[in-house]
Amino acid sequence: MRRDAAAAERTARRLVSVSPDIANSHSMLGYSLAAQWRFADAEREFRRTTELDPEHPYGVPNLGHVLFAQGRAADAVPVYRKMVDMGKRRLTTGNPATESFDLALALRNAGNAAEAATVAQDASAAVLNKLKGAAPGPFELAALGALAAAAGQAETASQYLARAERAPKADANTLMDIAELQALLGRKQSALATMRKSFAAGYSDFFFPAIIPGFQPVRNDPEFRALFSPPRK
Repeated sequence: MRRDAAAAERTARRLVSVSPDIANSHSMLGYSLAAQWRFADAEREFRRTTELDPEHPYGVPNLGHVLFAQGRAADAVPVYRKMVDMGKRRLTTGNPATESFDLALALRNAGNAAEAATVAQDASAAVLNKLKGAAPGPFELAALGALAAAAGQAETASQYLARAERAPKADANTLMDIAELQALLGRKQSALATMRKSFAAGYSDFFFPAIIPGFQPVRNDPEFRALFSPPRK
């Protein structure tokens, strides 16, 4: 939380040295490596995490994320399938719509647009059903937009984005979700501006956006990298 990923790595390595057979030790090390954009190194630690605990609530999703971040969407698909299954059994800490989006986007990038659309549309229906007729708030609008984008429905995604951008009282996490949708739709400068608003509003998990799949379109952009790289000491 102090944005010192290098110190986190050093501490996590000490933790691994004293508890090498504890999955969470490797999960912490993997995340500190991912925060430094060392995705291949992080992958090894998340694989060790899931060897020790096959349904680790952070290890499974983060393994999928670092695979996707390396451009290996097809490898990420079975990991995300497992994550979605775990979510249905309430074994993850994520949101079902977000987890389905991750799977749908990986499927789409792996060349399976048809299944991606099915996964995304089913998740969208679940979000709307949960609202029970109530108007969606900014979080739901961002989620529905992301799912539409993963389904290849850019116009629908843009409509949801416009509504989310107009919605009042978006909290820090929702602002980051809106930035993700902006990035998905190729609106880089808007996405960067919304990310900064999210930080100003108190977004706490500073490094997480650097590894999640929705920011893949801007992941290698110098401005994005500068925003999410660990501060130089």
